[in-house]
Amino acid sequence: MGTIRFGFVLMLLAAGKLGAQAASTGTLQGRVLGADSAAIVGATIRVTRAEVGVGRDGLTDPNGGFRIGFLVPGDYRISVRRIGYRPTSIERVSVMAGAVTRLTISLEAAAQGLDSIVVTAPLVTIDAEKTEFGTAIGARELRLLPVPNEARNLVGFANGARPDQVWGGATAQANNYQLDGVAVNHPGIGGDLVQPSVSWIEEIQVRGIGAGAEHGNFQGGIVNIVTKSGSNRQEGAVRLTAETHQLNGSNLRLNEAGSEVSDRLEFDGQVRGPLKRDRLFYAVFAQVVSRDLRVLNQVPRIPGTFISDPPQETESRFLGKISWQPSDRDAVTASIARFATTVDRFGQTGFKSPEATQRTDLSSWLGTLAWQRTWSSKSFLEVKLAGYTGTERRDPYADPTVPGLQVFNQVDPNEYQNAPFRERRDPGNLSATATWDLFRTIAKVEHHFKIGGEFGAGRWSFFRERNGGLTWRPGDVVRTPPFDPARPATWSFNQAISSTWGGEIALDSRVQNNAVFLQDYIKLSDRLTLSPGIRYGSWLGQLAAGGGYNTVAKDAALEPRIGLTYALVKNGSLVFKGHWGRYHQSMFAGFFDRAAGSGVYSNEDRWEYTGQPFSDPATRFSQADRDRLAGLGQFRRAESIRLNETGAVTDYHQPYVDQAVLGFEKTLGPRWKVEALYLNRRNRNMVGLIDRNLSENYTLYYNLLVLNRFYRPFGLDGEPLRIKRLAISNEDLIHLLNEELANPACCRGLLPPGLTFADIAKLRYRPDYALTNLPDAQRALDQLQFRVEARYPTWWLDVGATVTRLEGNLNTIVGADEYSGSSAGPSVRLNESFEAFGRLNNQSRVELKARFGGNLPFGFRGGAFASYLSGDYYTWTLTLSNLLYHFEAEAFPINSQFDPLGRGRTIRSDLFATTTGQRLFLEPRGSRRYPSRLSVDLHLERGFRFGRTALLATLDGFNVLGADAITDVQTSYNGETDPGVNKRLAAVRNRMAPRTIRIGTGVVF
Repeated sequence: MGTIRFGFVLMLLAAGKLGAQAASTGTLQGRVLGADSAAIVGATIRVTRAEVGVGRDGLTDPNGGFRIGFLVPGDYRISVRRIGYRPTSIERVSVMAGAVTRLTISLEAAAQGLDSIVVTAPLVTIDAEKTEFGTAIGARELRLLPVPNEARNLVGFANGARPDQVWGGATAQANNYQLDGVAVNHPGIGGDLVQPSVSWIEEIQVRGIGAGAEHGNFQGGIVNIVTKSGSNRQEGAVRLTAETHQLNGSNLRLNEAGSEVSDRLEFDGQVRGPLKRDRLFYAVFAQVVSRDLRVLNQVPRIPGTFISDPPQETESRFLGKISWQPSDRDAVTASIARFATTVDRFGQTGFKSPEATQRTDLSSWLGTLAWQRTWSSKSFLEVKLAGYTGTERRDPYADPTVPGLQVFNQVDPNEYQNAPFRERRDPGNLSATATWDLFRTIAKVEHHFKIGGEFGAGRWSFFRERNGGLTWRPGDVVRTPPFDPARPATWSFNQAISSTWGGEIALDSRVQNNAVFLQDYIKLSDRLTLSPGIRYGSWLGQLAAGGGYNTVAKDAALEPRIGLTYALVKNGSLVFKGHWGRYHQSMFAGFFDRAAGSGVYSNEDRWEYTGQPFSDPATRFSQADRDRLAGLGQFRRAESIRLNETGAVTDYHQPYVDQAVLGFEKTLGPRWKVEALYLNRRNRNMVGLIDRNLSENYTLYYNLLVLNRFYRPFGLDGEPLRIKRLAISNEDLIHLLNEELANPACCRGLLPPGLTFADIAKLRYRPDYALTNLPDAQRALDQLQFRVEARYPTWWLDVGATVTRLEGNLNTIVGADEYSGSSAGPSVRLNESFEAFGRLNNQSRVELKARFGGNLPFGFRGGAFASYLSGDYYTWTLTLSNLLYHFEAEAFPINSQFDPLGRGRTIRSDLFATTTGQRLFLEPRGSRRYPSRLSVDLHLERGFRFGRTALLATLDGFNVLGADAITDVQTSYNGETDPGVNKRLAAVRNRMAPRTIRIGTGVVF
């Protein structure tokens, strides 16, 4: 905490003096030649930002070369002059952040005084130095596209990528999120820390395929957002956009769960310009968003189709930025940003009475600072800093002493009275990077060295406490009198009122992510470039202990990279690119929060109250009260969901992905480019908790029929539901034996088939937990990508297709699979490892994307984005319960003493007291697929100019075809307390967002 706080204070002091933000820039490099291809020495190069007027100068060297770095992304005009040659200007030279744009410029010998030559640069080019593939979208394109409201969703424009899973990466945790080239990753749960306004963005990059050693700390992709800067031109804009359900369509169904935007209003303003011409510039941005949802009502005791008190969200963002060029060799940028969000009725899913939701307040600050130094045309230095601090509170509407009320269902229980938990979340981060670009010729071979390092320190505190110390879990059964949340007398089920205790979290952590790197791009010939690189990273994780922090996870490793590019034709219009590299994931608290002694998680226990009925629904008991009443036989523990497993950190190594890329780029003239590549990724060293005695701690049964609590079979696809394997914890069996020894003949009816008490006496339960790399975890991606790009002065087109195979048995980069929530995962919970390998979710075999933008007739401009997905994969699951499910083992002799229906020997639900909450796949992972879906979005705008001011009208349509494909269903069997009913399986949880109309107006000056 001290390191981050001290660093952040320094950041704010610097921002206070300079104003605002670390830029991410590009480089222009080229040669100036005469008609005979001879190098022209001493030619003057003037680089000017198109329509802005900010310029940079340079001279050609003895080889006719020039290099001008630290250029803000955008289009530039290059003017070249040399006595004895006709002046030449190149228009619309595109510069992207982190990229080198290369040109060859020819001058025509001529007497002085002739008019200059103006030519247009090629609108598509191939970077024959780097092996990287990716997508970069600039402000000019974003203005014409139907952009989503949230910046994170812009990732969906990239070929083969999604906002939460980039090129097969294991959810958003696997990405490296950057703002102006500096990491802003969440130190606790991974993913992004901040989301700037879409209107602030100069360029968004989705990269990482074939990335050199200067890039790291990801297994999915790098998402870099470059914000706009000021210039010599005074400009600004004020915009207002609105959405309302009165204009939109709806994909909600009355018999389904779901929510949609009811109304959304966004105000956005920005002003940019010079404080001192050519030297000091400013940019100020502000945004306020108000958003309301409408949520289908699933609470039977609340009237109406929609929840009467729906979620309401207000969000405000501010960014101030100053760019300062104190000399021709130096540039300084600094920024400070403020983010604030308040949400009423947070967490409303439609299954909650409004008082059972939370109110949320989030506030954070971000500061950045960068210094760029040009030592010469062959030596560039860039140093960047970024600091973040924030806090988030999720509070109940009732007093924290009032317990929540959740109906006793496993899936989507109706909730009343109060939220179950209150939460406090405090992230912070301090990042620094330094990169030195050095261009040298050694033994007549050109080298481009990138030498540098990164430092990152983060903190994450997360505390979750149960309101009232317990949550009442009444049974909502069909009976008289009917269940009433206000009348505890109606809560009883099985002559008891259930309650849930525990499930709390107390985490205080620190992380570090540091690295040094050396990358060399070696131009062996005009057609061949070799790019070896090496990166050395170190990662550190600490947990609070005894007033300080103990290091619990630590690793360091080398990341080799090697690539080459080869121009298959002499003019460089067809280039082959190949690359192999190793990329380690950044450290965050999710990797080590289960280290021995951490005490982060507490078990979630269910206790049944059989004592004197109470009349006040806000009645609560302390743990001391509960234990005292348990001694009197009025409280009994029914089950325990294990959440607190921890283990000694053993042979810990940071997870990584090995990535191989083979691809081709082909230009067809100056305006068309075709790209094809094959991407191979294999995840290694995935981290999690394991039980080294796992197989010895369980007793297995095979081919079982699933019965409800009344011994009636469940069905699946018209057939009785069967599972291939089931594991009973020996802990539960040994407990059964001890109960029998203490009270003979009490438990013989609970014996599972094929076992005697003598057999149980031979069993052992000796868990041996360790936090380490999971030996059996697998993730493998194979992806083919195809892309066609066309660029013309007045329009552009980008079309892509991907074919993906993503298989494995773990869909996260930490041990708990996404189906397991916050549990220790399948390497501790044996049932969760069955049928776990297969097609992972959040992917489609085929994806097609196309985006277009340009000038339209009658002064209009616009764009379109279309996407097609062949359908994501999912799987039916069942969650074990010691109350709701029995299992029939037909292979054993019939004995009616143990089965009231006389069909065969039954494994009773009582034997799952310690495995309650474990998830079973009912079929191999990825056996089912959602329907394919096609979405088309459109943008249209028209400006009306009045002198230097223009009135702008915009219209966006999302999903204009009105598609309503299902994107999510309830995949888990719900243990309904109503006999024989499985109400929620396959219930639709989400469909495509409906046809949405966004109307906007603004003034641009």
